[in-house]
Amino acid sequence: MKIKKILHAAIFLLCVFIFGCVINSPPFYNEQAKMFLGQHGANYDLIDKLTTYKPLSPEEAGELAKCKDVAVLHLVGYNPGTPLPILQQLARHTNFEVRTGVAANKNAPLDLLLQLRTPNKYTTVNATLASNPKIPTNILQEMSRNGEASINNFLRNPNCPVEFMREAAEKKNSFLTLCMVRNPSLPSDLFELFKNDPLPAVRVNLIGNPSVPLDVLEYLQNDQNEEVQRYARKKLAEYKN
Repeated sequence: MKIKKILHAAIFLLCVFIFGCVINSPPFYNEQAKMFLGQHGANYDLIDKLTTYKPLSPEEAGELAKCKDVAVLHLVGYNPGTPLPILQQLARHTNFEVRTGVAANKNAPLDLLLQLRTPNKYTTVNATLASNPKIPTNILQEMSRNGEASINNFLRNPNCPVEFMREAAEKKNSFLTLCMVRNPSLPSDLFELFKNDPLPAVRVNLIGNPSVPLDVLEYLQNDQNEEVQRYARKKLAEYKN
């Protein structure tokens, strides 16, 4: 019985991890950048800052921006400390993977982000922009009408129109649900809906939503799934502290 419980817990955590990777992570830029910079004798602390998204100094960002490696340049574009002149430089890069780093940067100015947009066409850069919370709701609506990104890209954005989330919820598609379940702008009726979702990974990700209501946590602390119970009780304890 104990082995069975451990196996179920392992499968559950693997499910959460896989969905987390699919939803939140770009291709393995971190590992690629570590390998490239390590082979070229870069300072360990600098590699760590870049790959753990700690703000780079202007000097560090400038030095890394000289690299030819796409993974390094993507992460420089994404970094919250990268100064505007370097972001502008990377936004003009011929490789779209470098530009997606800038497109995902929450500190990049809106006018620069909009320069990356290709109207009326689906592109990977547009899809990345659709998830950036700097992009306002009216532009997200326009991008959706023009087919510039997939619905899952919009669902992760705190500025996502509420009607997009409700329409996606009606589809009862687990992937779409997992895309929006951590969105801090999730409306209250969807919190109520998702707390009873049949997929445990949805319920545990709902617990991880920064806007999760207290009554939802109290409900999920008695969930039939032990892992969901554990996450809910842990989050309740954090509330009390």
